[in-house]
Amino acid sequence: MEMRSASRRSWTFRLRLLFFLAGALACLIVLILPNTAPTNKGQTMLVLLSFLGLAYCLGVGGFLTADCVSSEKRGGTLGLLLLTPLSGLDIVLGKLVCHGLEIFYGVCAAFPVFFLPLLAGGVTWTEVTRILLALTVALLLSPAIGLLVSVLGTESRNTMMTTFTSVTLLTVVPILWFITRRFILRALPGPLPQLSPVFTLLSGFDSSYRLSGGPTQFWGSVVFLFGLSALCIVIAGVLVGRVFEPGTTQSNRQRLEPNPVRRTPVPESNPYEWLLSRRAVKKRSLGVLIYLLLIFFVGMLVVSVATPFWGPAFTSAFFTALGIHLITKLLFVVEATWQINADRQSGALELVLVSALPEMGILDGHLHLLQAISRKPLMLLIALNGTLLLWSILFAHELHIDPRAGMMFAIIFTGGLVLAPADFAALRWTSLVKGLQAQTHPRAVLRSFSAVMVPPWIGMGLVVAFLSNAQPSGTTSLPEVTFLIWIALSLAYDWRIVQTCRAQLEGNLRRMTSESA
Repeated sequence: MEMRSASRRSWTFRLRLLFFLAGALACLIVLILPNTAPTNKGQTMLVLLSFLGLAYCLGVGGFLTADCVSSEKRGGTLGLLLLTPLSGLDIVLGKLVCHGLEIFYGVCAAFPVFFLPLLAGGVTWTEVTRILLALTVALLLSPAIGLLVSVLGTESRNTMMTTFTSVTLLTVVPILWFITRRFILRALPGPLPQLSPVFTLLSGFDSSYRLSGGPTQFWGSVVFLFGLSALCIVIAGVLVGRVFEPGTTQSNRQRLEPNPVRRTPVPESNPYEWLLSRRAVKKRSLGVLIYLLLIFFVGMLVVSVATPFWGPAFTSAFFTALGIHLITKLLFVVEATWQINADRQSGALELVLVSALPEMGILDGHLHLLQAISRKPLMLLIALNGTLLLWSILFAHELHIDPRAGMMFAIIFTGGLVLAPADFAALRWTSLVKGLQAQTHPRAVLRSFSAVMVPPWIGMGLVVAFLSNAQPSGTTSLPEVTFLIWIALSLAYDWRIVQTCRAQLEGNLRRMTSESA
């Protein structure tokens, strides 16, 4: 227990430290930039910190609570809790506090950084306070949704992805509604954007809050999201005792789950790989959220060349493709970490290690399976980048893309084509290491995804912040060179991750399994 708690504290400390350093580095870069007014520096710093904090609250919060009740159901211990004098609401609130405190500590560690923009000027303390209130509301909303999904579900993969899909749709759909209403269909009703945490954050800035009706929009959004969080918690507390099935335990769960895979003879080369392939029943699925985003992506591309709204439409398509990149890789990490983490928790991996199967056979089985799982999403990401690249070349006139902008788009989209295979290779190896080390599946997902994706994308955010404030002249090639350097550093980072994880696993699988038990 002491080793587990120490590992948990170490992980949360690293996450808070990463967030703190990223925010401080962003502020430092903005402060030292030349040719930028002090008021713009303070506002830019606050915007960077606000959206970084919102991504942390929405992303981490839901994952930490998505499996807190469903894991009790799988292990058969939820019934023991229901036999105590605790009510369903007591159990739910205890889970929420237990897991929510970790996220709250991370936000508290970053609170002092949010007051640094005050030193740069152009930002008021009331504005910073409203931003912190918006982040606190998002911090409550995401774990509340994850808690409700965990009460209704059983399998960790399903609960995590359902939580992520719910939080994403609640965040993105109202904003897309707002964009569509503002630029395309002005007859649509307006109050829907207030349902999004992003709208709450944006309406907290002075530029929106001081407008006519700004206070009403901000406080109305805060009250609604707080009420929605409370409603999710109450419903989870009411349902926690009603959805419990005494017969569904870890021992007979596999018997109750359908197995649509056709039985095939066991191969003699690597029977462990055959067993893994039979249990990976979802390796061909991309998820409902991906298909919805693909439909929206194609629609925005058509709108960008068929209507006068080429600017908002192409920008929406670009950021939709970016979202598909991140969500697809997150889906892959959820699947990649599930099997090895479940085998380690159940003790099945230790039984395999004492058999005649060599350690490299076990690693090869996992890697071959993960390569098969990653084939379809990798082809999707390559197709997305190729489509955007061809679209910017074929319809450069309709999209008002000059040669300079065309060169930038070519570098960005080509870089995405190159980085996609490298990212998946790094995610495969990292998922095996973190799946062995993490105590729960959600923590394995968060550790794997953050280790591979967070540092490069924080670097991307800092690059964009630098370029948007540096104000280069028309003849300089600073943006192109900067993005090329970022792509090269990202490739080197992925290569380093693969080499480090390979050195950890090869010849040390038995030792890592025994230390993680």
